[in-house]
Amino acid sequence: MSTTTVSEFAAELKRPVETVLDQLKSAGVPKAAAGDVLTDADKQKLLSFLQTSHGTASSSATTTANDHAGFVCK
Repeated sequence: MSTTTVSEFAAELKRPVETVLDQLKSAGVPKAAAGDVLTDADKQKLLSFLQTSHGTASSSATTTANDHAGFVCK
């Protein structure tokens, strides 16, 4: 498993480090500095938090699939 710092992760996301740190804190991931190492579990926890907080969890994926499959609700 490769190591990724908060700073590197923020660069990948094209987001300021402070924004990523704030989001990690909100997600319950204890990181405080740009040099802190993120695990895959940390990234997954952040992803789950952001999906829930932005309302993009699995229910919208189902709606999208149904919208594009030609189903018509009457």
